[in-house]
Amino acid sequence: MRRKRKIVWSPEAREQWNEILRFYTKRNGSTNYSRRLNKELRQVLQIFRQWPEIGEVTNWTFAKLHK
Repeated sequence: MRRKRKIVWSPEAREQWNEILRFYTKRNGSTNYSRRLNKELRQVLQIFRQWPEIGEVTNWTFAKLHK
C-alpha cells in the first residue's frame, strides 16, 4: 500500500484560495460554484497525496506540472 503524503498549504496560498472562493460566491450570488471548485480541488489533492510522483518535472524544485 502506498504511503499518502501530506500537502501543506502556506498561509498565503490558503488565503489566496479563500479569496478565489469568496470572489465566485460574490459574483454568482451563491456558494454553489465555490463549493464545486473546492470539491474538485480536494479530489485533485487526494490524487496527489496517493501518487506524489505523477506530473511533469518543472524548473521549480518544489513543484510538478499536472496535466
